[in-house]
Amino acid sequence: MAAESIYAKRKYGFPLIKPGEKGTTTSIEYVDVTATLESAKPDIGDTWGDYLGAVTSSYIEELENTGKSTLFVDVTYEFQAGENGEDIGTLETVVYEIEWVMFQRSLFEHPRFEPLTTRDIVDIQKWRDEINPTYRSAFQYEDKTQDPPYVDLSPLARLFARGVLLGQESYEDYSPVIRKTSTYVNGLPPLSEAGLKDDPPAIPNAPIGYEWRKSADRAIQTAKRNKWDKTEEWLGAVKVLSDKQEIYWEQA
Repeated sequence: MAAESIYAKRKYGFPLIKPGEKGTTTSIEYVDVTATLESAKPDIGDTWGDYLGAVTSSYIEELENTGKSTLFVDVTYEFQAGENGEDIGTLETVVYEIEWVMFQRSLFEHPRFEPLTTRDIVDIQKWRDEINPTYRSAFQYEDKTQDPPYVDLSPLARLFARGVLLGQESYEDYSPVIRKTSTYVNGLPPLSEAGLKDDPPAIPNAPIGYEWRKSADRAIQTAKRNKWDKTEEWLGAVKVLSDKQEIYWEQA
């Protein structure tokens, strides 16, 4: 491997990475004394420093009346075909993770308030809108159509309202995440997408009683060869109500 001994002589703004359909090209320009650049100049086909690929262009242009020159180097990396003759790589390893992540949820979603009725929810909103401090502090709201002219919140609705007065508009919940990291060599990982209701792979000790939505799917190139880490994540929920294409509840 040719050492990038003139690293400190790179022009500002370089390297530049140019993606293409078949790979990527990294362009670097250096300015220094001509003799120094000629000594360091890589040959076509060399690897160059830590840049991915091989040198495909390397030439020097003198800067007139300065005694210095510019060295232009292109390093090109081409995607390699996998064993199947396509650009899909060969699966090398698979690693699974299970994690619990915290979410803020509406207090209405708390299991303690699951028995709230539609009438309770309407009453809570009317209590929220009540401006009379006497009614509000008594967990009531004004209704002049009846005698006495107010409505009392139900015991469970009062408990909810008490939480609101204490600043508890939401609560912390935790959901499971199953993560799968697949390493592919000699080509790209297969294409897939995220955002849809989807079951994760069956793995030991996975949390049960959940529905799942695929929440992430990303591929990151690693090392100097054509090696990729593809990470997929599935987020669990007691009930998946929607994804990017569908809703999963019925009309009332």
